[in-house]
Amino acid sequence: MVDNISRENVQKVDKLMKRPRRKHKNSKLGCVQCKERRMKCNEELPECRNCRIRQVKIKCSYLSFTEDEKRSFLEQKAKQDAEFEYISPGSVESPDQSNKPITVQLVKHERPQALPSQMARFLKETTFSQHGRIFYLNIVNQMLLSKESFSSVLSLSVLWVHMQLKKKYEALGLITQETEQTLQALLRIGTMLKSECIMHLRKIVLRLIKAQDANDWKEVMIQYNKVNGPTLCLQSSDIITYSSLKHYYITGSLQMLKMLYENTKEDSPQTRFIVKGLLHIHRSLFVPNYPPEVFDEIKSVLNDFEGFIEETNDEMLLWNYRKLMEFLNEDLDPETLKKRATPTSVTSYPASLIYLLFWKFYQLVPSEAHTINSCGSPVHKIFYLYIYMIGRVLDNVFPEARYFTQFRFIGVTTVYPYTMDDLNFGMTPELRPFLNYGNRLMAYFFIRDDLFNKYLTIDTPFPERLAENRFKSRKLKVHEEFVTKFRETVLKPWNYPQVGCGATTPVSDSSKSTESFSSHFNSAYAFDLGFERALSLEEAEPQMDRFEVPRLDQVDPATGFLLQDYDPKKDLYGPGLADTVTTIEELRKYQEDREVLMKMFIET
Repeated sequence: MVDNISRENVQKVDKLMKRPRRKHKNSKLGCVQCKERRMKCNEELPECRNCRIRQVKIKCSYLSFTEDEKRSFLEQKAKQDAEFEYISPGSVESPDQSNKPITVQLVKHERPQALPSQMARFLKETTFSQHGRIFYLNIVNQMLLSKESFSSVLSLSVLWVHMQLKKKYEALGLITQETEQTLQALLRIGTMLKSECIMHLRKIVLRLIKAQDANDWKEVMIQYNKVNGPTLCLQSSDIITYSSLKHYYITGSLQMLKMLYENTKEDSPQTRFIVKGLLHIHRSLFVPNYPPEVFDEIKSVLNDFEGFIEETNDEMLLWNYRKLMEFLNEDLDPETLKKRATPTSVTSYPASLIYLLFWKFYQLVPSEAHTINSCGSPVHKIFYLYIYMIGRVLDNVFPEARYFTQFRFIGVTTVYPYTMDDLNFGMTPELRPFLNYGNRLMAYFFIRDDLFNKYLTIDTPFPERLAENRFKSRKLKVHEEFVTKFRETVLKPWNYPQVGCGATTPVSDSSKSTESFSSHFNSAYAFDLGFERALSLEEAEPQMDRFEVPRLDQVDPATGFLLQDYDPKKDLYGPGLADTVTTIEELRKYQEDREVLMKMFIET
């Protein structure tokens, strides 16, 4: 009897020893010091109360804030707690307080089509081809292999489906109580997943800071590589969710990135990558704006194209077309934009206006635009091509949008879901002029944007008199003859931004000035026109060629340009911008500059 009791006790002890220790629900949160001591971290204040009471020698990972910063932190945390409570599983209830399953009514657009031409040719294209920029392709692939990272993709996908489904229900007159329940359920699920994505990003940032404090640089780079995916998904989700620049800036992933930047050390290996990425965004304030008059011709071409859209008898396509025309007529009217222009300010148009246009265009892009293929209808392919083309034009008319959102107008990436062969397949003669027009504008504005990204050098990004010149225009002053009527113009070298014409920012008397902003084109960028000999534009080519009649039917199928058009890529020589020395001081200056600018932007 005693032996049996002893044996049972031994078995119980063995079970207890094998039982894994239950982790506290917040064990992975909090500051580094509390995590090491396995204490529950007090996160009510920017500086952990445990660390403050114990007076630890190592500074708490929650940095000490000023009174204003502390007040702002507490207000934001209270707001986040309220939002988290709203999206918690216990608060998710159906409107009728019942457990009835929700029926999702699918909307048929076109019959499903395979994409037989996409994968092989798409991956073979170079990163500099017109339709082959694959900046974030590897990031997305890596995220699909991780359970935690996949939740980031899933949150964006659910919110995107909610946005697209809402448009389709509205277009086809299917807004009912049942469909409203479907939309509300999708929104709650997407918001819940987005909250998980924020927590996932926060964990990554805390791991990175901990590895940095331990001088474990290998782990630092591993964690830093994990930051990009959730950040991209969160920023895209924020753009879908928030229609104002103020709400976009003070919530979501931007606050996590701010925490990362503030804790980055001088000798940390990710410093170079962070500053390099920030300076690319900073450069968007120096890129000259293209005149909005170009939208007049685009509207004229789309008006001519309306008859072909009506012949398809596709209600969804016609609805998308009318929404696009409404956006062009009401929001991108050149005369209205001119009245709101601020040419002497740091942004050529009000920041709130640029972000609103960005948000509206983001809402406008139909889901079908991401599935163009050679099997589709020619009319559908042309219309969705114009969506991407207009996005490229918007990138050039409002380059500052990238400073606010980190993205281009078309979205997170510049990856196009089609090739030139896909667009040309099955194209009829009467539709060919519309296809050629879209391809030509796509090619032109892609190259113009690429020239500034590759060859614009900022000599003094943070000058000595920064406070005095901060809110003044930083635009690079270049010689460039703008084209607003492409159907009547043959593209010539002077229709691209020129080097060798004294290109500097207007607030600087010299490209070498250190007191105010200054920038110039990299010397590796030049056209073979004799500009180094200070020839005028009229001397570069005979005057009669400036008014050459374009032959719109003679197109280079590889580039999209007319055979008469000048392609600057043929005359470019030398590499693009070389990697510059990046320091923690530049990161701090960028933070200071951005904080002041964004505060002004969201208040005006």
